[in-house]
Amino acid sequence: MRKKKLLSMMMALAMVFGIAAPSFTAKAESLTQEKDPAKVHYGTISESDIAILKDFFDAEYYLSENPELGELIGNDYDKLFQHFCLRGVFEGRSCNPNFDPSAYAAAYSDLKELFGSDILKYYEHFAKFGATDNRTLTTMEACANAGITVRPLTNPEIEITPQVYRVSKGFGTTNINSLKALATAVQHGNDNGGSVVIVESADEVMAEAQGLEKVGEIKVADGDGNYIEYTLFIAKGKEGYAAYKAEKNEKYVQSETNTEPYYKPIYVDSVPVYTTADFVARDKVAPSEYYDNSWENEIRDYRQLNLYFNYPNGYTPTEKDLDMTDEPVYNYTVDGDYTEIPSDGVRISSGQGGSSWWYSDENNEHVKYTKKQDIKDQHATAYYHVNGQLVGYYTNNEGDIYYFQNEKEKYDYIDRTTEVGDGYRSWHSDKYEYTEFHDNKGNADTVYDIGLQITPGEGDNFTVEVGVSNKDNNFGYIGEIEYTTTREVETSTNYDNSSSADTDSEIQETEENTSSNE
Repeated sequence: MRKKKLLSMMMALAMVFGIAAPSFTAKAESLTQEKDPAKVHYGTISESDIAILKDFFDAEYYLSENPELGELIGNDYDKLFQHFCLRGVFEGRSCNPNFDPSAYAAAYSDLKELFGSDILKYYEHFAKFGATDNRTLTTMEACANAGITVRPLTNPEIEITPQVYRVSKGFGTTNINSLKALATAVQHGNDNGGSVVIVESADEVMAEAQGLEKVGEIKVADGDGNYIEYTLFIAKGKEGYAAYKAEKNEKYVQSETNTEPYYKPIYVDSVPVYTTADFVARDKVAPSEYYDNSWENEIRDYRQLNLYFNYPNGYTPTEKDLDMTDEPVYNYTVDGDYTEIPSDGVRISSGQGGSSWWYSDENNEHVKYTKKQDIKDQHATAYYHVNGQLVGYYTNNEGDIYYFQNEKEKYDYIDRTTEVGDGYRSWHSDKYEYTEFHDNKGNADTVYDIGLQITPGEGDNFTVEVGVSNKDNNFGYIGEIEYTTTREVETSTNYDNSSSADTDSEIQETEENTSSNE
């Protein structure tokens, strides 16, 4: 995403001044694609339609325009063509660089009046009469050059003006709301003879967040009035991925000694809030008259996504919060859009990070599996970054501080561990830093939309794009998180194979979590 922002700024300068722009491929043609399957009318297709479409179909181009298909079904021509016939053509996906039915319909109003939104009819007409009738305006680029505005056949409410198309081509984005704002800015700069340097504006970030598929809403008032979490469990099905809203319940607790409510389990027949287009749920184990087999249908190998919402206004610490004895004290510096931590508005942060691993014996091999989740990029309407340096610790619960006299005292303190219950220990760190994103107009009753997009990768790897937005406040946040799983065979120098028979079913797991909200 950082690369895209830099290219965006460079491309805007190129459009205004005519200077050399970076060379990269943009998927502007997919502007006519409807990305919400619920809004698509999937029609029937005849043998004659298939024969016509086969003459248009360019598998290499189709795959380049839809790279996610390569990860799902590979580069097999027949499978790609089948996808286009059953789904792609009705979704408005382009299968040939020299023909777009929406552009063809926009260029020739007589055909639009005759065929309406029947996409297949435009392929048929061009195949039979297009060349002989000298109908040459068949692409988005040709229409833009001719000054023609295109309305996608899949969603005629959208207007793709020539300026919107050119900005899309340069910026490599197909978000219509963002493109309209950017096109207006570029045109304003051209009209007034001035320079235009476009960075990601509040409107653009908000539009990008709202462009994701909505999976839920949240407001701080639904928590304790000052703080609330939004958590999703993401799990792989037989095919594709699904996201489930995680809910805490008093029936489920952390442990015997920690009775705080914990998340309810999710099962193969739980209803997801989001699925990838190819998702197929896992098979459900039939019930037994002899025992409760619900555990067999529980999904345990999910990955977690966390968002935290804080509204500090009017917050009064409780007696428990004030018990800070032996807790670290940091000196902080703040940068970003603020020079100090704001005391108003709603703060939003993401708790992804860290890794977990476990061992398993497979075919006489000791195998280590490692799961990691890394935040690859975050950006929002406004943010601040906090850097903390350890300087001392609290000596009691009334806020008195002991400041280290030298480095030895500090590192003696760091080396000391603190029991926090259930056998776990916490470690203090010399440095402490985190990033939070800020809606300065937000309050406890502000309702935020949560959007999501999951992009499958190789094996069990996938990437999540999550968005938070509120249109009234013109606020948007986007986070890109990469989830990976690696498999490593450990050598006999690290593992005694003689014990494999005894540990065949043993799984050892340890986990480290890092959070920007600590």
